[in-house]
Amino acid sequence: MLQLSYEPLWRTLDDHGLHHVDLVRQGIITSAALKKLERDEAVSLKVVGQLCEGLDVRVEQVIEFKAV
Repeated sequence: MLQLSYEPLWRTLDDHGLHHVDLVRQGIITSAALKKLERDEAVSLKVVGQLCEGLDVRVEQVIEFKAV
């Protein structure tokens, strides 16, 4: 079984000197989407795309699936 993880996103934010809330402040995603990300809940591909575009990164730098 695979589990969704946003650990790459948190590392990417750290590399960019950003905090979780900066994603909302900069208008990249909504606060509702951020709450889902912080709980490792599924978000739409649209949100993943917004993160990739807003941070100028590849999808691998946002999400990963881990075996459990």
